[in-house]
Amino acid sequence: MLPAIFTMNIRLFMISLTLLTFVGQITNAQTKYSKVFVDRQIKDTFSFAKKWDYSWELFKDDSTGEFTRNDDQPLTAADTAHLYYTANCFTNVQGGYDIRYCFANNDKGITTLTFYDGLPAYASEFFLYIKGDSFYFKPKTIYPSYIPRQKILYRVTKQKLKLNRSNYKIGDTIIGYVDAEFIETVSVPKKGTKQHKLYLRGYFRTQLKRQT
Repeated sequence: MLPAIFTMNIRLFMISLTLLTFVGQITNAQTKYSKVFVDRQIKDTFSFAKKWDYSWELFKDDSTGEFTRNDDQPLTAADTAHLYYTANCFTNVQGGYDIRYCFANNDKGITTLTFYDGLPAYASEFFLYIKGDSFYFKPKTIYPSYIPRQKILYRVTKQKLKLNRSNYKIGDTIIGYVDAEFIETVSVPKKGTKQHKLYLRGYFRTQLKRQT
């Protein structure tokens, strides 16, 4: 479970990054629901849940053990908290990287699973929207550089979701596996269009919270 300050800092950074690099960009993905597969054989035995890291804003000197932040903000106790992994996923966006965090929120009967990791180099997000026994996948790729008048469209070509249970209440731990693929189409005026076949897949274990 991650401290609120960690989540807040990531959100503020990503909002700022998006505003700086993606003004004028249009993104879109179709909404097509698929059935959730309930696999009661998935057990809560994931070793990644015992591993942790520090916030990306924190730097630890291995020789002295001292912590410093990579900005001008004062160091607080929350900065040195152990941020336990809630996912063990991988994506090939930007050449490929691990995604170790998944967060689950419920609002008006819809559960949203949000996957992201790798700040400040990697800022993409991936979403699963679950309603009843169905769901859909939505990617949001974010890159370090901005190309004027660039437009990105997504077409989801595969979406599979396994959960260990059919129903969850606030406070429960959601355990499952996601396997999603999509085609990213990047269009730039006078430079043409390029397509990339991308994916997100792996396991996750995260606590369901109420949307605030």
